Amino acid sequence: MLETLINNQYGILSTGQKQIAEKLLNHPESYTMLTITEFSKKLGVSEASLTRFARALDFKGYHDFQGFLKEQLITQLSPKLKMKNSLEKRATIKNRLQSELQKDMESLVLALQTINTDHFEQAVELLANANRIYIVGLGVSKSLVSFLEFRLRRIGMERKALTTGGHELLERLLSIQPSDVLIAIGFQRNYEEIVTALDYVKEKQIPSIAIVENPLSPIARKADVPITIKRGPRDQLNSLAVPISVCNALMLELTLLKEEEAMNNMENLEFLTNQYKINLKENEK
Repeated sequence: MLETLINNQYGILSTGQKQIAEKLLNHPESYTMLTITEFSKKLGVSEASLTRFARALDFKGYHDFQGFLKEQLITQLSPKLKMKNSLEKRATIKNRLQSELQKDMESLVLALQTINTDHFEQAVELLANANRIYIVGLGVSKSLVSFLEFRLRRIGMERKALTTGGHELLERLLSIQPSDVLIAIGFQRNYEEIVTALDYVKEKQIPSIAIVENPLSPIARKADVPITIKRGPRDQLNSLAVPISVCNALMLELTLLKEEEAMNNMENLEFLTNQYKINLKENEK
């Protein structure tokens, strides 16, 4: 797939070629059917630069590279088109609710095809062996931080949610230890606090997991295990349906590995809940 191809060759790409790669990965379907002239104009580079980029990825030239893009697009869109046609046959009213749900379903299908399962399994293993899990996310990512923190609390794992930016976020990171793990969440915007946090844990040899949209973003490249999730078209407001599903799968897999601890924690929670109800009734008398 395109992401794997670019990641494998990223180290030998020039600065200009890396910029082409980043733009291409943000919205690959926008470039698939373009001629080399149209492609170069849209990217703001010369045709020669685009040809050199294709050759840097081990293609003979632009024509072979475009053929690869077309083949990948067909592979990815076939299930999406089937789903879209099915929905159109069943739907009688066109509205925003339908279009947004359909877009999320298409993104979920794409996620099934593109998420690196090896990275997913590595992330689960890191979390299972962690003493404490630090979760950092700003902006819209705060919702995912809260979700993960809630699930980890239910399992009974030590965790720390970092959702305040600036110097306060960095200060709260000072207690992290080599036996811990950092989860960094960031989509289109790369917050400098999160990038700095990843630099810090890298320096301290503390493992990190990134949940990102662009595999070439600073957050993705600085993390030990990047999980790339496409939420939808870059030029639209997208929901958190796909990342929430992936985070939920992470937590379910982690719960299976920590089943004994999770069940003990839930038994303790049940006891506390029952005792709380008893105390409430006694206070009402």
